[in-house]
Amino acid sequence: MDERHAPESIVPDRRDSLAARLRRAFSVVLVGIGVTALVSAGVFGYVFLKARPEEHRLLLAGQEARLAHLAMVDQETGIRGFLLSGQRQYLEPYLSGTRDLRTEEALLVRDIGGDRGLAHLLIDRRVAEQAWFDQWATPAVQGQPLRDPAQLDAFVASGKTLFDAYRQKHAVLTTAVDARRNRAINAEGLALGVCAVVELAVLLATALLARRQSRRLEAVVVPPVADLVDVIGRVRDGDLDARVSGDGPAELHEIGVGLTEMTEALAEARRLSEARQEELAEQAERLNRVLTMSREVAGSLNLKYVLRAVVTSTVSLGPFTKVVVWLLDEPETRLYVAYDSSVTAGRVGTVEELELGRDLVGQAAQYGRTMTRGVDNVFRTVVGHDMEVSGVAVPMVVGARVIGVLKCFAEPPAAVSPMTIEVLETLASQAGTAVEAARLHERTEQLSQTDALTRLFNRRRLEADLEAECYRATRYGRPLAFVMLDVDHFKRFNDRFGHQRGDEALEMVAKVVAESARDSDTPYRFGGEELAVLCRETDAAGAAEFAERLRAGIERRLKPEGITASFGVAAVGPGTSSPGELVQAADKAMYAAKHAGRNQVAIAGASGVDQPAKLN
Repeated sequence: MDERHAPESIVPDRRDSLAARLRRAFSVVLVGIGVTALVSAGVFGYVFLKARPEEHRLLLAGQEARLAHLAMVDQETGIRGFLLSGQRQYLEPYLSGTRDLRTEEALLVRDIGGDRGLAHLLIDRRVAEQAWFDQWATPAVQGQPLRDPAQLDAFVASGKTLFDAYRQKHAVLTTAVDARRNRAINAEGLALGVCAVVELAVLLATALLARRQSRRLEAVVVPPVADLVDVIGRVRDGDLDARVSGDGPAELHEIGVGLTEMTEALAEARRLSEARQEELAEQAERLNRVLTMSREVAGSLNLKYVLRAVVTSTVSLGPFTKVVVWLLDEPETRLYVAYDSSVTAGRVGTVEELELGRDLVGQAAQYGRTMTRGVDNVFRTVVGHDMEVSGVAVPMVVGARVIGVLKCFAEPPAAVSPMTIEVLETLASQAGTAVEAARLHERTEQLSQTDALTRLFNRRRLEADLEAECYRATRYGRPLAFVMLDVDHFKRFNDRFGHQRGDEALEMVAKVVAESARDSDTPYRFGGEELAVLCRETDAAGAAEFAERLRAGIERRLKPEGITASFGVAAVGPGTSSPGELVQAADKAMYAAKHAGRNQVAIAGASGVDQPAKLN
């Protein structure tokens, strides 16, 4: 097992493993049983192989000695009857006793003849017995009967003496045999008693050691098992940070390591699942933003609004710090910046151009494929999960034609997932359709609202803008001014130089007006040689200063050609709140400037047109 994944504790020694502890615990019991068995085997071996046979041999020897003695008594009795009666029939006990004596003595020799402790006693008995036979029994049976009473009494007395000697030796032998048998019985009992005591002591020691081992085993096993059960319960309840202590036998330690690894795997799986869910949620949110963007731009044909919505949605889809929309020009040979998120909202970024095939954007537009720039400054068409990029260029394709590119910047470089790239491509597809529709509408509107000669908005656009701006200024109390200008002596100029030259002069005036107008100002061709400028968030004084700059600019650039202009300025206020009133006031002010000598600016008064004031 790889101990690097073990819980933060010392890895238990294999000698302290559960199996080793169980073996030691059972070894104690086995040793106790073995000792008991050995003691029992030794004692019972002694009893059944030595003590019992010894007892049996001595018991038989005692019985045989007594039977032999009874045979001797029968012989003496028979001989006495014969001696006293003289009749041989009384020798029958002697004869049967002789046979029995031979039999019992043969058995007695068999049983104790080889016993050193008893053999000499047996010999002494036989010697006394043989002396009785030789000196008394045989002569009494085989000799002549004694008639003399005195001799007979003396002979009987000598026989009694010999028999008493024999009896004494017999008593010594039987006493020794009985003593030996009793000692054998006592030894057997002692052996059995010692065996019982030893076995009891061994069993008691075994029980004590087994109890001790049991307590140790319990102390070692129960806490780790309880810890494992507790951790398993916590993991079951969702606490994947739970860890076992790692204490206890090696087997439980390994189980703890396995449980820890399993818990870590589950935690990692849950983390990946949560990350996947978060990624899917983010993906769903991104797609929702794409859908929201599609809904927002679907009903709009305003190119700036569409571009702003596209850029805003794109920035929110990933770790992007800047988004630039590049559009393909009419000849479809170059790209230009249409919107830059780093520029003030609502404004188009600095005009830049780029040829097809050049740089990241040019290649994406040329090949119609998403391109990425890595931190190594290498362009790629694929993105890995762990790859950091500094830029992503996604082509906006309508049908089979590339109409522009979304360029996303990541500063510093960041990882962009393939799922994010897919969402970007989806958004670019939707954005391309919306941008193309807005461009077509813008071209159509531009053609319908732009004067062909001066390239300024025409009278139709002026009326629409005046209506909206006058409403806003009146509604919210915001300043609004209107400037009208008329080229002085334009008819005389046409008559002198021709209409072609007059058109060129009018174009030059329109160019000066367009170049001088602020971002919030909108210039128009009002009609003929009359131009107009709608000045938002500007009062009469500010508009008059603007008109004076226009007048000076026209004079500076076109007076050598004989061209000047007269200006009339009017602002929204009492009596000039409607488009018609505002135009009429500015028109009257302009004619007041002409009547005052031309090439000057006149401001409309609060009630109609005051005496025009010339601003030199």
